[in-house]
Amino acid sequence: MLKLALVRQRYSPYGGAERFIARALPALERAGAEVTLISRSGEGWGARRLLRVDPFHVGNLWRDWSFARAARTAWRRESFDIVQSHERIPGCDIYRAGDGVHRRWLELRQCTASVLERIGIALNPYHRYVCSAEKQMFEHPRLRAVICNSRMVRDEVQRAFRIGREKLHVIYNGVDLEYYHPRQGEALRGAARAQLGCRPRDTLFLFVGSGFSRKCRGTSRQPQQRLPHADDAALAHVVAARLGALAIALAASGTIAGAVAVALFAGVDLVVAAERTAGAVGLTGVRRTRH
Repeated sequence: MLKLALVRQRYSPYGGAERFIARALPALERAGAEVTLISRSGEGWGARRLLRVDPFHVGNLWRDWSFARAARTAWRRESFDIVQSHERIPGCDIYRAGDGVHRRWLELRQCTASVLERIGIALNPYHRYVCSAEKQMFEHPRLRAVICNSRMVRDEVQRAFRIGREKLHVIYNGVDLEYYHPRQGEALRGAARAQLGCRPRDTLFLFVGSGFSRKCRGTSRQPQQRLPHADDAALAHVVAARLGALAIALAASGTIAGAVAVALFAGVDLVVAAERTAGAVGLTGVRRTRH
């Protein structure tokens, strides 16, 4: 039986890596693998096998360094056949580059940062640690494969590090086609657009994501307006600007419940993807279609 370890330091119910792992755990077990999660805590994961690694730390640099060191010691002791990490830890077999290239993100961030912010970035020891760990991991001889969730990530990794192209594999994030089925959109579309205060003929663009400074909030130059939201517990910041018959809505620097996210997707015409972590600053659109 294949002994497989998945590594993720902390759990967030809204994280992409967490969704990836939560869905991979049962699928890999059904395929016959013995899967162990290496994490600081088992809370929220639903993992059948947990290797808890929670060394003491103060601050983010010590946090990441101590976990990387302890996790690597743990997986060497257990002699796993394959170690797939979602953290930048040199010595893993497979790495999922869900956070893109940190060095590239720093370059893009400095383009729009003030002088004081650029000085702070340059002097921050955490950034130096992450860049060093990233380089060691991508160029480590044990690394067999990197999962990239976009071609931009793949190209940035190849440009930044000494790594063979054959190790870089683009696997796009999956979408639950039942949960986000167009039939739900038809049922929720009218109410969602009314809640956003839009006219029937308006065209809506939606940007959903946490950490707007990380995901190119600055690429939109439209005036901002705080609009009411259907769920007061969801701290969604909706940015709307009317340009004739065009409205642009950018949502969610806070926590959005699943049902609220579905309603937002149902009410818009295009989903905007703007990333600093996964490539050059820019906007791309995914059109909503009917089936």
